[in-house]
Amino acid sequence: MKGSEWLTIADAKRMFGKSESTIRAIARELRRNKSKQIRLSTNENGREIILLNKAHLDSVFVKSGKHGKTDRDASAGSTDFVSFMQAQIEIKDKQIEHLSFLLAQSQEEKKQLLLMSENTDKPKRRWWLFRIK
Repeated sequence: MKGSEWLTIADAKRMFGKSESTIRAIARELRRNKSKQIRLSTNENGREIILLNKAHLDSVFVKSGKHGKTDRDASAGSTDFVSFMQAQIEIKDKQIEHLSFLLAQSQEEKKQLLLMSENTDKPKRRWWLFRIK
């Protein structure tokens, strides 16, 4: 980034919260119109760097009402998301605790029913005692 007036595509993407393709589309439009709001330079590797005027990008995104999230907005959103997820985890923990209690209760009832059925004094019929002659 050269000076505070000119932004690379990556810097503009970060600052305005827009996708790279959106920033590149604006750069293509400015290039086509031979605007003074765009500068082209090369880096030490000989690759072309596109620099966009920050004031122009501000006016484009403010006019269209499409100003993206800033870094501060994004971090506030992530904080909200984290607190939301923590609340969800607490709710799920309570649900798991309740279901564990219900499972233990049902297993105890099943155990009691099995014990009751074993303790009944029903005469056991032995099949070999009933021979037909």
